Amino acid sequence: MEFEARTRMEKQLAFNADRLRRLREGAGMDQAELGARLLLIGASKQSVSRQRVSLWETGVCDPQGRMLVGLARIFGTTVESFFDGTD
Repeated sequence: MEFEARTRMEKQLAFNADRLRRLREGAGMDQAELGARLLLIGASKQSVSRQRVSLWETGVCDPQGRMLVGLARIFGTTVESFFDGTD
């Protein structure tokens, strides 16, 4: 029972890579454009590469800190929505 509860909690705390991809595609952006927008809004000091966005969208690594805030700002949502799937 404790293991099942922990597993559910870990899933809730995991970054939802597919949600990021769906939001980006829904906004009509390619991965390079999303990276450039993160620079434009000040979430990054340099453009984020298409490859980095791809790593986020495939779940290889997760965006952190300012990048999460920037993604939420770009898509008009909250940081939490990338973890719990709500808007």
